[in-house]
Amino acid sequence: MSDTTAGLLQVGLLTRARGVPPPLGAYMARVYESEHDIRAEWIVYRVMLVDPKAYQRWPAYARALLAFSVVGVLFLYALQRFESHLPLSLRFPGVAPARAFKTAASFVTNAN
Repeated sequence: MSDTTAGLLQVGLLTRARGVPPPLGAYMARVYESEHDIRAEWIVYRVMLVDPKAYQRWPAYARALLAFSVVGVLFLYALQRFESHLPLSLRFPGVAPARAFKTAASFVTNAN
């Protein structure tokens, strides 16, 4: 493909993509401003014993954030350590314990 064709194709795609945000934004505004929960949300709330209309104070938010981070680190650590036992694995050996922990912690803390 020539540079001119690639450039014209890119301009055409960007021009076409300009039409996407308004309908997508309108849809997102409807979803986030709605007071009604769909059935799937209601089921999840009931299973997790959550009141969707209740205000969440900062201590509850901090506990939820820490719990989510701990579960994320443990899941990523286990995923790396048992890589060779996963379905459709290429049978690469599992990552060393220290490297698996460092990688899992860096993903959860968004550190490079």
